Amino acid sequence: MKTQIENALNILKGHDFYWFMADFAYTDGTRDNAKASMKYFVKVVSQIDNKNIREALRNLWTLYYDEARARVNGRDIENFNGKEEELMSFLAVA
Repeated sequence: MKTQIENALNILKGHDFYWFMADFAYTDGTRDNAKASMKYFVKVVSQIDNKNIREALRNLWTLYYDEARARVNGRDIENFNGKEEELMSFLAVA
């Protein structure tokens, strides 16, 4: 299971949450790459047996997504680092 968690975290780290900011995202493959990355993340996470770990990984994805959207609009996510740390520490002991 540790390998699955590491794989999911690697996908998450490599995902381009800012794809929509690319000038030609719909024609140069940026959008398609982001969509494929998201689908692969969902596939990897769905193969994890532990419901709490699946939920933590999904929450981490959502946190990064919300953070990217907020930064584009000039806002900060309240306590982003604390929330990220909490989820990552939960995954570390899993």
